[in-house]
Amino acid sequence: MRLLFITPGFPAHAHDDTCIPPLQLLVRELIRQGADLQVIALEYPFRATPYPWPGPGGAQVCPCNGQNRRWLRWRSYARARAFARQLFQEKKFDVLHSFWLGPAWYLGEQLATRWQTPHLCTLMGQDVLPTNRYLRRAGAGHAGRLVALTPFHNDQLERGAGWRAGHVIPWGIDAAELPAGPTAGPRPLGVLGVGSLLPVKNWERWLRVVGLARVQRPALRAELIGDGPGKAGLLRLARELDLESSVQFAAPCRGQRYWPACAKAGCCCTPPVSNRSAT
Repeated sequence: MRLLFITPGFPAHAHDDTCIPPLQLLVRELIRQGADLQVIALEYPFRATPYPWPGPGGAQVCPCNGQNRRWLRWRSYARARAFARQLFQEKKFDVLHSFWLGPAWYLGEQLATRWQTPHLCTLMGQDVLPTNRYLRRAGAGHAGRLVALTPFHNDQLERGAGWRAGHVIPWGIDAAELPAGPTAGPRPLGVLGVGSLLPVKNWERWLRVVGLARVQRPALRAELIGDGPGKAGLLRLARELDLESSVQFAAPCRGQRYWPACAKAGCCCTPPVSNRSAT
C-alpha cells in the first residue's frame, strides 16, 4: 500500500524523539509491515531538502520549512503541492492521511480532490474545539473521514460541533518498550506529568492541582518530565506555591525510559481541557 502522510511536523532525524512520538511509532510500524510511505511536513523540520526516515529504506520525508510562521504558509503550501505532484507522478497513492484538522487537513482535501484519492484526517487534540476555524469548514459532511483518538475526544468534538467523528482509533504503543515482568511494588511518586511544556498544555493547572493535593497529603511527591518555552514560568510558579521540595522537573528522555517513571507513579495526569488520551 502506498500512503502519503501530511503533518505540521515530523522528526528531523532518527533521534528526534520528542517530535510527535506516537506518530513516529505509527510510521515505524507501517514501514515494518512493508508500506510505501511518504511524508510531507509543513512546518518542521526547518529545512527544505527531502530525507529518509529513520534512515535509508524508510519513509521519504519532504519538509516544507514553514517554521510555524503564518506569513510563510503560502510558501509551505507551494512546496507541499510541488512535492505531492512529484510523488503522485511517480505512482498514485492509495490513501492520504493528514494529522490535525488544520492546514494539513486543508491541503489533504485539495490533493484528494485533484487526484481522486481517499483522504482521512486524525484529530490530534484541541483541533476539536469550536474555536478551530477549520472545524467550521469541515462540517458534518466530513465526519466519516475524521478519526478521533478516544471516545472522550469524540465527545469533545460533539459538544463543540454537534457531530461525531466517524472513527475512534487510539494511538498504539511499542510493546517492546514495556518493562519486562510485573510492575507491582512501591510507588513513591504520587503524580507524574509528561509532555511538552507549552502554554497550550496548561501545566500551570497541573501544578496548582498538585498544590491542592499536597494540602491533604503533605508527603506527596510529583514529577514533571518535559521541556519547552513554558518551563521558566512553571519553575517560578512552583516556587510561589512552595512546591520546590515536592515537584521535580526532569528533562525529556528517549521513549522506553519513560516507563520506569510510570511504574513508580500512582497516576499519570495531563491537564489540557481537550486532551485526547489522558491517563
